[in-house]
Amino acid sequence: MANYVNFAKWFDSELKLRGWSHKDFHDKSGLSAAQISRIISGDRLPGVASLKAIAKAFGMEVQEVFELAGVLPPDIRDGKKLSVDQKEWLAIFDHMKSEGEKQELIDIARLFARRLREQRGDYDGGS
Repeated sequence: MANYVNFAKWFDSELKLRGWSHKDFHDKSGLSAAQISRIISGDRLPGVASLKAIAKAFGMEVQEVFELAGVLPPDIRDGKKLSVDQKEWLAIFDHMKSEGEKQELIDIARLFARRLREQRGDYDGGS
């Protein structure tokens, strides 16, 4: 319930900050008056389609709105399903015990990527 209430407060304050009425938001998002009322009341969290409509209406990244709502669809990044390799990389990274271990993994990946770019001939000297 905490996510619902926090998201509802954020949503309501965002409308007020922009000076938008519920009708204004409806016109920009396509969400019904009932959906908007349920979001503001904090009774339940909007679904994925509603969160996407909220992001579009507010001119925000979908991921940012999903984060504010406390929900991120599994296996989705930038609107695309993650590949098995991407999932594995994320799992490895998530299991690193310290920030030092995470940084070491990032450094190794950067070195490897640089080596591959050099081999392909498209290395420009950046990181």
